[in-house]
Amino acid sequence: MARCMIFASGLPLYFWGDAVQYATYVLNRSPSSANLKRMSPLKMLTGETPSISNIVVFGSPCTVYRNPGKKAWKHRAEVGVIVGKHDETKGYKVYKPRDRVVVTTQHVTNVETLDVQGNCHLQEQLKREDPTLEQSILGHEESGRRKKQLNSPELNGRDTAERKEPQRNGKGKKKRGSRGKGTGGKSCCGQY
Repeated sequence: MARCMIFASGLPLYFWGDAVQYATYVLNRSPSSANLKRMSPLKMLTGETPSISNIVVFGSPCTVYRNPGKKAWKHRAEVGVIVGKHDETKGYKVYKPRDRVVVTTQHVTNVETLDVQGNCHLQEQLKREDPTLEQSILGHEESGRRKKQLNSPELNGRDTAERKEPQRNGKGKKKRGSRGKGTGGKSCCGQY
């Protein structure tokens, strides 16, 4: 099972240890034909049915929350690949190809739960950050179709006059001190 997981994900072979651990995690929660009642090994041991809701595909792309600190305009998510579940803490082990490190975090958004457009965007970003993981990107055909649609002559042949830019209506919060003297209480921006 671990061999299939690592080859299907397209990850480098040095993730074999993570694949074996995750395969064990899945097998311990799966029903087994080794007993008459087809219970999972964990159910036989504890008497409680284990939850399988947090099992995801090994090597599936995901986004991981990154704290931007005091820099409010930095990205708050990074692209990663799920390589397992952590034994001691609650969270997934995620390989971040940009930094080439494995981190454990609870703040993971799995690609399988996103809509198709968000999925394509994330897969393209993962492909740009680490081209060696190209095989692990699911749905690469969808992103190819999307590129063809964007490069179609119908979209490129549009006149710039047809494109409508969002217009500001001037309504919104006013800053302190925006009223100038002699303007009758109106904003003095752009009136010179």
